[in-house]
Amino acid sequence: MKPLFKTLLAVFTAIIIIISCQRIDDTEYFLSKVQADFPNKVGNQWTYLVKDNIQNIEAEVTVSIVGKTTIPTGEQATIWKYVYFNRIDTNYVVQLKDTIKVYEKYFLRNPNSTTYRGVLKKYYLYPLKLNNTWGSTLKNEIPTKVIEQKSITVKSGTYDKAFHLQTTGTACCNYSLSEDAWLTPGVGLLKLDRLEKKPAVSDDSSWELINCKLKEQ
Repeated sequence: MKPLFKTLLAVFTAIIIIISCQRIDDTEYFLSKVQADFPNKVGNQWTYLVKDNIQNIEAEVTVSIVGKTTIPTGEQATIWKYVYFNRIDTNYVVQLKDTIKVYEKYFLRNPNSTTYRGVLKKYYLYPLKLNNTWGSTLKNEIPTKVIEQKSITVKSGTYDKAFHLQTTGTACCNYSLSEDAWLTPGVGLLKLDRLEKKPAVSDDSSWELINCKLKEQ
């Protein structure tokens, strides 16, 4: 019985090792897929034609990833710089496994604590997949859903496999949001139509990609 037991134990151990290695390989592939699909390299740059329907202004906006930093929440983030015709904004992007979190530049200190929390502007789940749904930053009251994948043509060209993300709904204090975004793996945002009210209209704009310069992922 002892030789048989040793043989079974060896077979069982080999199976466990194979399964564990497969899980590691699957995890590494998944993470590499997220990194390839979401363009988060320092040096990346996008130029958009943005139409502000409130001010009736149309102008180019340049978005650049200019560096890396540790934000007050303790997370490692890339620094995204938005150069508008009349101002410059900064966002901080944190990539944690399949979750892409976009923070505004403001960080709030938690009451009676030395810790901070970020003002989460938006987040995504990558890789993008048809029918995937996740909550919004407003206590999950306004969901985002990947509703279709199709070819789309913008000023920078035609993209065959663009995902259409739709975020729409209402929340506390007469807040409402209607947003349609088209993103493609490896490039990012191609087109955006956004209408936000809180309760007056605070953002009514459209974005369209003109060109981009991307580092290899």
